[in-house]
Amino acid sequence: MSEHKQHLAGKVAVVTGGSRGIGKAISLRLARDGADIILNYKKDEGAARETAAEIEALGVRALTIQADMRSPDDIKAMFKTVEETWDQCNILIHNAGFGVMGPILRLGRFSWNATFETNVTALLLLVQSAHKFLARDGGHIIGIGSEGSRTCFSEYSAIGTSKAALEALIRYMAFEFVRDGIRVNCVSAGPVETRAIQWFKYPHAVHNFAERKSPLGRIGLPSDLAGVVSFLCSEDANWIVGQTVIADGGIMLGVDFKDWLE
Repeated sequence: MSEHKQHLAGKVAVVTGGSRGIGKAISLRLARDGADIILNYKKDEGAARETAAEIEALGVRALTIQADMRSPDDIKAMFKTVEETWDQCNILIHNAGFGVMGPILRLGRFSWNATFETNVTALLLLVQSAHKFLARDGGHIIGIGSEGSRTCFSEYSAIGTSKAALEALIRYMAFEFVRDGIRVNCVSAGPVETRAIQWFKYPHAVHNFAERKSPLGRIGLPSDLAGVVSFLCSEDANWIVGQTVIADGGIMLGVDFKDWLE
């Protein structure tokens, strides 16, 4: 291992949707910081095993658990496995997400409910199962939000409103659980280079938007968010409670009027 400071040594982190994209980057970063990782995945067992192997190559433990975040039974079973194996969870990262793109008048009830069940209700159920572990020694809960909770994007209403609900739930959890020694926060992501970009009708337009609007001139990378999550799980962030940290490369800072001249 490198000389990287392992501020999470001895900790166990549960990462939902932890085998790909942002979730994989978070899993690997927390592992690099010394945490053992419980890797949740929905379907792709091969990707989960590959990520677990990368985690173990960093010198920590990895455990893969299949569970659909829309299933209360799966979530309960996941934490039963946690209890029966490592009996520890110091960090809970709810990264798994689902979303249906489309205009409001064409949104079906099933798609709407599925979006909220995965993005919001799952966090409630996860915390109800994980609380006893998190409160044992003090822990961290981090949700992954979206700028769509505050800014409107084309055909993004289902996802955007679900992320707004997620951020509100984060605040209420923070208010209740701080007395248990649990810090709860959210990381709000701007456009990030993942497979989720393909949900948009015009994926290339998302790239153009990020590259044009960010002072950094690029779209975000999963590793950009992983570092913020790692910080929020450290003792240096103990004074940050119930906050949504915006990590968007400065995209929402404002408008350059020169953009409208072309």
